[in-house]
Formats: sequence, C-alpha cells, structure tokens
Amino acid sequence: MNLDYQTITLPDGAIIDAADGSLITPAAPTGVIDLRSLDMGEAYDWTQYGPAKHGDVLLTVDGVAILYLAWPTMIDGASEVFHRLADSSTWADVIAELETEGRKDEAAALAKGLALAQLPDLEAKAVDFTHLDR
Repeated sequence: MNLDYQTITLPDGAIIDAADGSLITPAAPTGVIDLRSLDMGEAYDWTQYGPAKHGDVLLTVDGVAILYLAWPTMIDGASEVFHRLADSSTWADVIAELETEGRKDEAAALAKGLALAQLPDLEAKAVDFTHLDR
C-alpha cells in the first residue's frame, strides 16, 4: 500500500480516501463503462467530462455505444441522443479512414473497443464511474 497524506493506493491500483475508505477511483480501467444509471442526456454529458477515452465501450439504457474520438456513438441499439454511423458507413470504414489519416493508435483503440463490445461477458467487465466526484 502506498500512503500519501490523503489517499491510499491499493495493490490493484484502486485509490481510496484515507479518512473514510470511500472509493475515489477504481482499479485499472477495463475499457467498459456502465452509464445505465444515467438517462441518455446525462450519459452524453458525462462522456464529455468524465474519464471516458476514445475506444471505451459505454453501456447505456439505450444499448451499447463506443466513444469515437469525442462522440459517443451507438454500436448496438438506437438512441435519439447518442450519435450513430451514417447508413452507408461501417466501423471498418471508420478504422480504415483513421489509418489512412495516419492515426494508427486511434484506429487500434477503436478496433480494440469494438472487439471488446462483442464479448459475451461485457457487463461483468463494466465499471461505474458515474458516482465519483468530477
């Protein structure tokens, strides 16, 4: 355990408040964020200032989405709030465009998130950050 004057960092990477033991940040991120406790407007807002990053999978009340650059975009399900790909586009097209633009790291992060979203145990990997102070 690493102890500083206000927090304790646990061996798994989680950080807790030294005074009351409350969770400040969970262990290493899984890449899957549970936003189902928020309505879709709140979930969209949360993606703009929460710890979500490009390629993270987002579980929402409307289905499964991914954070594509700064835009929460639906993968499975329909939302009137989150973005969606144009009918003529595919995720393979988006990844290829990122690679063509020389943004290979962003293409890889997106591909990793899309693969993660297909896992049968997706919900078990989800971390809910929404209760944390921002």
